[in-house]
Amino acid sequence: KILNRHTLSGGSRQEAYEFLKNLALGSGEKIPMEGLFEFLSSAMEKEKKNPAQLLVACEAVWAMAAHVPTMGPSVVASLIRSLVATLREFDGQKQYDEKVVYAASAALEVVTRRFQGFNFSGNDIDSIASVLYTAMERSPQRSDIVEIFLDSILNIAMFDEGIVIQCGGILAIVDAMVDNEGKEGVQARGCAFLSMLSAENLHVKLCITESDGVDMIISAMASFPQNEYLQIEGCKALSHLSVDGESRMLIVSQGGMILIVNALSRFKKSALLEDALSALCNMTSDADEQMILESHLVKAVVVAMRSNGLNATVQEKGLGVMQNISMRKLVSMNSKSLIASAGGVEVVVNAIKEFMSFPSVLERAITTMWSLAVLASNQVAIERAGGIHLVINAMLCNVDSVGVQKQGCGCLLTLSSNARNKLIVREGGGVDTIVFAMWAHFDSVDLQTEACRALASLAVNASTNEVMLATESEINAIVSAMRHFPESSRLQEYACLALRNFSLSKGNADLIRQSSDELIMLLNRVSAMYPEKCSQRAAQVLAQISPGY
Repeated sequence: KILNRHTLSGGSRQEAYEFLKNLALGSGEKIPMEGLFEFLSSAMEKEKKNPAQLLVACEAVWAMAAHVPTMGPSVVASLIRSLVATLREFDGQKQYDEKVVYAASAALEVVTRRFQGFNFSGNDIDSIASVLYTAMERSPQRSDIVEIFLDSILNIAMFDEGIVIQCGGILAIVDAMVDNEGKEGVQARGCAFLSMLSAENLHVKLCITESDGVDMIISAMASFPQNEYLQIEGCKALSHLSVDGESRMLIVSQGGMILIVNALSRFKKSALLEDALSALCNMTSDADEQMILESHLVKAVVVAMRSNGLNATVQEKGLGVMQNISMRKLVSMNSKSLIASAGGVEVVVNAIKEFMSFPSVLERAITTMWSLAVLASNQVAIERAGGIHLVINAMLCNVDSVGVQKQGCGCLLTLSSNARNKLIVREGGGVDTIVFAMWAHFDSVDLQTEACRALASLAVNASTNEVMLATESEINAIVSAMRHFPESSRLQEYACLALRNFSLSKGNADLIRQSSDELIMLLNRVSAMYPEKCSQRAAQVLAQISPGY
């Protein structure tokens, strides 16, 4: 009240502002703040032409805003308007005062961090960005000023990303990183800002790439490999940006994939591991073969998964990386052998074992195992690790998941290429599990197709010329699939193959004959519809079940 009622000299006003600053710093939340912020907002307007007084007024706002427990929306709005107006005074060619710019920007950072909700206008963002450029030009050695500005812009973006993006915030951040390439604090904040905005739509991702954002993220990660926060934010940003194909190629070509692998190997925080593996999952779908081999990413992924065996996200993302690589045809090395030699079979088996109630993890794990099982030596390794029984158990525990059931059928099909594995699948309940999946998901043509393929493989052991004794369940499930999907040539092809293989046993042929009326009609129909794929096998089945055929 005294300050508002009396006209004080410049020195006295400065002492008053200093008193309020020291009071806030010394007493913290204990002092009542009613009316003080309004007074200081007014003071900043009045002191525009008095740098010494303006500096202490900004410092007082900075100190008080950092300690006050609450602040009303109107007070926040008044403070922000005054602080932005203060900064605007030092824009461009106007008189520049480094100390005032720092104090005003620091006060703005505290207010925007602690009391979000103010609706910034485009002019506000333009002014803040413009003073940032001025500060970089006029105070080239003061990277701390740039850091404070970046923190303020990041705070604003957390509440309203759109206004920051619309007003060129991405370019301003990238330019700040370019201008302060050796400054760790600026680079870390730049990566954090870009990681947050890159989670937005594809247009924003492309804007970051076109503004040289990818280049600066990679440069920051390479320059400060020991900064865990920077590496976390860098990996997160690259995981978002690598969704786009062209950006993904740029990241890999500039060494981004190797930097991510290095971070994955160096740090253990789950946040970094999850984002790093997510980025690698995107990149390994089409990354250059030499880059994959030189980065030693398979070993790094296996180690990360092994060290975080109970983290579902780490497991799912890591499995995605191995799935991608296992399906690649590497010229210089068999990708499936590469994964197995790094311990990949064991971590895939462990993922199935530990996440029986997580369909998303199981689907990735079983798909990866299916791909690895194409290699004969991996079929043996998977069986020795208990993989066959785990796949069967996973299918039984996740009957409602069509993805788990489909991948499980395909995996058992491939594993049963090995004669010993075929016997283990049969004796372990694999056939019943496949049939159960067929009845549970009778409307999924993809599952029905993989199931028929699996039954066709399990029906006959070529190494011993032995035919599995079928039951009505297998035969009825195959006939039902043929009935439901007459338009699927692939399903009809494998259904005919399964029936043909089962019919090689007289006992099975007698069993199949019980469905002869409908089956004869179905076989004749697919022979006519798909003569190249089905007619020969259909004729072989008909010869077994219809004596007059």
